[in-house]
Amino acid sequence: MGGTLRTPETEDAYRRVKADGHLKDGCPLCKAESLKEFTEWRIIGNTYPYDLIAKVHHMLVPKRHASDSELTESEQKEFAEIKESYVSDTYEFMIEPVRKQKSIPGHSHLHLLISKHQ
Repeated sequence: MGGTLRTPETEDAYRRVKADGHLKDGCPLCKAESLKEFTEWRIIGNTYPYDLIAKVHHMLVPKRHASDSELTESEQKEFAEIKESYVSDTYEFMIEPVRKQKSIPGHSHLHLLISKHQ
């Protein structure tokens, strides 16, 4: 399983869910409970965190189901503001996988991490 940022147990669970068609019942990012809300964005927990490297793993997602290329000018502006303020003050790292690595490419998301090794 080289290259994963998850523990073997979490990676196995993640792969099983993907193999079972994790998007067949709708977008899990849309269904996730909000930890923090902004006007057009929200922060949610990650069900399959990068627990090999992170003690906290949240995601910043738009409130509406939209890919990166579908974000409005207003959403893009608020995204930049959130990254510069709240995210920079709260987390250590932001990770944005390339499109081919995203398991949910139809819903824009940014991974927010606090490292296990501080």
